[in-house]
Amino acid sequence: MIKQISIDYLKNALDIFNDVKRNMLENNIDQWDEIYPDFKIIENDIINHHGYGYFDNEQLIGYIAFNEIFNEEYNAIDWKFHDDKPLIIHRLAVKSKFQGIGIAKKLMQFVETKAKNDGYVAIRLDAFSGNPKSLEFYQRLGYSSAGQVYFRKGMFYCFEKSI
Repeated sequence: MIKQISIDYLKNALDIFNDVKRNMLENNIDQWDEIYPDFKIIENDIINHHGYGYFDNEQLIGYIAFNEIFNEEYNAIDWKFHDDKPLIIHRLAVKSKFQGIGIAKKLMQFVETKAKNDGYVAIRLDAFSGNPKSLEFYQRLGYSSAGQVYFRKGMFYCFEKSI
């Protein structure tokens, strides 16, 4: 089940991110750390109703955040699908022991359906260039590369999809 999460699940969401950060480092992916995403970012997601969770038997094992907020670096991208208010996906994470069984795909499909029902034209996101599984994942879901931006950790590819 996927649902918007309440502040009661903040610790569980942080546990997911700590697990994923550990797993990334074990796989030589230096994407997330103690600075991003941190407690305050996840707390703000939840307080502002942007955080959603994937639950398996009442256990939160997946997380995604989305809204209309984007970094100013996005303004330099030549987006193919023009939309004054695109939906932006920010943080997708699945506990490492549950990865590879389709949970991330279900979370993305949930966002796409919600975006379509809410009248959005396009979904945008960025993915770390040093995370090949992530890049392949978004391409498999039909997201096309729109350009690249640079953040603190390096180069990120911007992806978009018309819905």
